[in-house]
Amino acid sequence: MSKLLEIQSMNLISNDEHEEMFLENVDFTIKESKLISLMGDSGSGKSLFAYAIMSKEKEYRIKKDYRLFSFNGIDIRPGYEKNISYVPQEPLSSLNPVIDIFKHFKINDRKTLDKNSLRKQITKLLVEVGFSDIEDLLTKYPHELSGGMAQRVLIALALQSNPNLLIADEATSSLDAVNAKLILDLLLRISKKRRLAVLVITHDPRIALNYCSEHYQIRDRRLVKFDSADEVKKLYKDYQNIIGEEQFLRSVEFHADDYKIEIVNLNKIFFKFEKSHRWIIKNLNILIHRGEALGLIGLSGSGKSTISKLITRLLNPTSGQIFFEENPINEIKRKKYAEKVQIVFQDLFGSLNPKRLIKDILLDSLEIGDQNKSIDKLERIKKNLLKVGLSSEILGKYPLNLSGGQRQKVLILKAILSEPQFIIFDEPMSSLDIKSQSEIILIIKKLMKSSNLTILFITHDFRLIKNLCDKVVVLSDGQIVETGQTGEVFNHPVHIETKKLLQVVK
Repeated sequence: MSKLLEIQSMNLISNDEHEEMFLENVDFTIKESKLISLMGDSGSGKSLFAYAIMSKEKEYRIKKDYRLFSFNGIDIRPGYEKNISYVPQEPLSSLNPVIDIFKHFKINDRKTLDKNSLRKQITKLLVEVGFSDIEDLLTKYPHELSGGMAQRVLIALALQSNPNLLIADEATSSLDAVNAKLILDLLLRISKKRRLAVLVITHDPRIALNYCSEHYQIRDRRLVKFDSADEVKKLYKDYQNIIGEEQFLRSVEFHADDYKIEIVNLNKIFFKFEKSHRWIIKNLNILIHRGEALGLIGLSGSGKSTISKLITRLLNPTSGQIFFEENPINEIKRKKYAEKVQIVFQDLFGSLNPKRLIKDILLDSLEIGDQNKSIDKLERIKKNLLKVGLSSEILGKYPLNLSGGQRQKVLILKAILSEPQFIIFDEPMSSLDIKSQSEIILIIKKLMKSSNLTILFITHDFRLIKNLCDKVVVLSDGQIVETGQTGEVFNHPVHIETKKLLQVVK
């Protein structure tokens, strides 16, 4: 049987005087069309390996050497990478916000088809990935899509060149359980239909076990192949022990009149045209007590991130009000409000300036004064780096040189440096491996205990809420469908949307 891809003794080394070894003596083979998993902790080199396969390592100041590198049985030569397509882990950040979906496909067209032929091709691709109302979709802009819709568009764009190999890099990390299953089922179906090999890069052993027939892991700069699925099962059990799924219980009493955030009859409508509008948030009422950790969970597109933007004043409500310590937030000076209220976004690339060093980004968050103050704050940053599992070496790097997990930790550090009273975590774990998730959860728990920090934790992963939050609110189509003590809601779900999120409904 011919080998689609074969790599022998490949090394990835930094292209500078230090010549740091990132991956060493890698052997990797894809023999047939199937789903192959590539696992590893955040920052282990999973995405870097994908870039090397696509010959994009030069863009990241990395050089590779190898004994053998062949594609479709032919020694590597310029242009082979056109047969490989890549689906990134951050769908909404990967689409151009200023052009509609049709324009994305037009720019991506390598065959320079005429307009009618291109439209037929696009329609066929979008139907293949599960869309129905194609004409409406093609006129939309990325911000009008949910995470799941954006990811399906990216898969369709990746298939446009009819590749032999598809690399899905954490393609479901930012999606809820329902949409993640939809995307993974889609990848499996496409692989079988097109006889397409798919390299599934993930930090979640559950995905590898349920969808992939061959398994690899990057560990200590080496690529290790698993002999059987039993080894992956053991890895999953080890990860389960790390994150735990026990309910987070605290003996804290919250007084009814002592609250940080109160949301009263809040509504948000987005107007597309003069007579066309879409409800995002409908008649929302939420009370978050001082020192409380409230979980907000819902399917992609349910309105979770819109709520976070309304609380942080990045959006203005259509009607209703939000109070911070009994004061309407629109009456509080923005700078003063920002000192007390911070947010950690899920958009890793968009939240960090790609042209600035991590050191400068973090110093900016502390509002540097004179030079002596700057030195003190730099030392403070270095001490806090350890809390999120980062070394001081990261301060001299740019966001592009970091893994997704490392960027997420920098965002969390950036938020806690100013010692706020209230922090919104908007899907902060989506790009982290389970070990890193456990570390961040522990950090948040310690912050809550030491500084009476109030938390709004937005996620699609109920395990994280169960591990951290006192109460939970379930959101669907901009409305609260279920709320209560975390253990009660998750152990005895009532609403169909809650059951979907817990995967109770098959």
